[in-house]
Amino acid sequence: MVEPSIQVIFSEGENAQFLATEIDGIKFNGPNDLVFGKNGCLYFTDPGTYNTVNPDPSYIFELSPNGKGRLLAELKPATFPNGIAVEADGSIVWAESYSGMVRRLNINTLAIQDICKLPGDHPIADGLAVAEDGRLFVTTVNGGGIDVINSDGSYDQFITVGKIPTNCVFSGNDLYVTDAGMLANTAEPSMVGQLWRLNNVTLGLPVSFGSIAYSS
Repeated sequence: MVEPSIQVIFSEGENAQFLATEIDGIKFNGPNDLVFGKNGCLYFTDPGTYNTVNPDPSYIFELSPNGKGRLLAELKPATFPNGIAVEADGSIVWAESYSGMVRRLNINTLAIQDICKLPGDHPIADGLAVAEDGRLFVTTVNGGGIDVINSDGSYDQFITVGKIPTNCVFSGNDLYVTDAGMLANTAEPSMVGQLWRLNNVTLGLPVSFGSIAYSS
């Protein structure tokens, strides 16, 4: 079994390298989503295994370009932080699968702000992407589409797409959405996943790139 970790994979086909398996003495439970900020830092969620009865601790971590990491937040009670993104001002935003909340963290003060709770009885928030105008596009695996939230937390609109949308990312004005197609609740789930492209949705916030030091 592979140890929960952040790894770097090379396009040339070299063996993957471990960047980190723990930060601040905290062993990772199961990192989920990750994103680079304009400052070159890598931010990622670590919710562990999806288990609402006996949940793993919920963490938000940062890896700086020199390879040094820090814990940004431990969320109590456990919320299963899932998709993560960086806003234009450098704030970190993420979606929570247990709570259905979308939250924001100031990386200077580490203060956390509740942006909104997604609509519905039990929304299972998954991935999210940020538009240039500040709106947040959030996939919900049990919602059949994307909830669009204004930066102040007010609701904008719902975009129907796929069956089990799990994540999304902007490329220019187009929004790409991964769709699991079916919940994996059987021993041999049907592999009917799809990749959607929604054309001319709105201009997305440009993607940032980075590089983390590691020992070869």
